[in-house]
This record gives sequence, structure tokens and C-alpha cells, in this order.
Amino acid sequence: MAITDISKQMLVKHWRELESDGIIERTIFPAIPPRVEYNISELGQTMFTIIDAMSEWGLGRMGDFACEQ
Repeated sequence: MAITDISKQMLVKHWRELESDGIIERTIFPAIPPRVEYNISELGQTMFTIIDAMSEWGLGRMGDFACEQ
């Protein structure tokens, strides 16, 4: 699934919040132009079980909800 219509500013804001919460880690590479890489942290990896369960639940009930596209 793709996320559309999000500004770079809003995306960076959310990445910084996730970094502040310890969910992701940010690495800055000194290059021209500067490059930043985000990775899931150990704490973030502990969320996979929950996310997988929510995904399974949602996929199993897709027909129960009216979805607009």
C-alpha cells in the first residue's frame, strides 16, 4: 500500500517523533548532498507481533467494512 499526498515536512516530522520514542534509529551520512537512513530499532522490532496480529485481523474482516478509495 502506498501513502500518497504527504509532504516531505510532515513525513520528517513523523520520523522524528518515532525516533524520539525509540521506535526507529536515524543515521546521518556526511555526503554531498547529505544522506539520512532510518532503521527500525530493537524496541520497534518488538512491535512486529502486534502489527502482524492487527494486519491479520483486518485482512480477515475486509468484507465487514465499507472502504472508500
